[in-house]
Amino acid sequence: MGEGGIIGKQNISTTTSASGVWPLNQVFLRNTVGTEWPSFNAPDSVSYNLLGGGGGCAGSGTGTYTGGGAGAALFQGTFAPLGGTTYTVTVGAGASNGSGSDGGTSSIVGVVNAAGGGSGSAPSGGGVGGSNTSFTGGSSSYSLAAGGGAGAGENGFPNSNTYYGGDGGDGVTVPLHPTGLTAGGGGGGSGLFDGGSPGTGGGGTKLGGSGTANTGGGGSGNQSNNTPVNGGNGGSGRVILRYGDGFPAATTVTGNPTVTVSGGYRYYDFTSSGSIMF
Repeated sequence: MGEGGIIGKQNISTTTSASGVWPLNQVFLRNTVGTEWPSFNAPDSVSYNLLGGGGGCAGSGTGTYTGGGAGAALFQGTFAPLGGTTYTVTVGAGASNGSGSDGGTSSIVGVVNAAGGGSGSAPSGGGVGGSNTSFTGGSSSYSLAAGGGAGAGENGFPNSNTYYGGDGGDGVTVPLHPTGLTAGGGGGGSGLFDGGSPGTGGGGTKLGGSGTANTGGGGSGNQSNNTPVNGGNGGSGRVILRYGDGFPAATTVTGNPTVTVSGGYRYYDFTSSGSIMF
């Protein structure tokens, strides 16, 4: 007994037509996203690493001894993206020296927000290093020195001597960076004779150095003596996405992230704000 069938012309899918039953939202996307039927091969899960902007030094060159800015804490997680949906990626700016503000927030809008590092301050009795969402800045018992900023991996250090600033806390290894990156180092505190050393991972060099761009590193404290130097700015943040390379490349990407395919994964490394659609 032969099998039944439908006699008629076979409908071939093209860039402007496709056979099958299409929900209204997919038809809407077909007519608004682009000239082709949208790809709904979004990955099942996307992993993310985010660093906000680093904190700066709130002090000017003279009259105060200010704590180092905090490196940004590392935010990690996963989400299941919706095919055809644009996800806005924001890379937080580093805090400006002298402003007393925190580093900018990095985010995947609607998914996660990653706060930046706090700026170092100069209260009476000795400057205090900035804190982040995981660790605290170092304090000072002396009016002529300040503590170091917190890092993504540890607390900032208090100053251990009357005239020398405390060291910044170390950052952490960023797990999703395809070639290896240490980020989120805290800036060293200021001191009359010498400033504290920066934490590994982008903390600003002692006495006025700014945090390294795209590490979320904290700026170091100011120099306040016969040759005054303003404190450092915080370093800008970063957003990294990763998913299995068995799924297609993203449909649309803006912001010029570095795209790497390695070890069974696709990586999108944003060092400036942009967007991505799967």
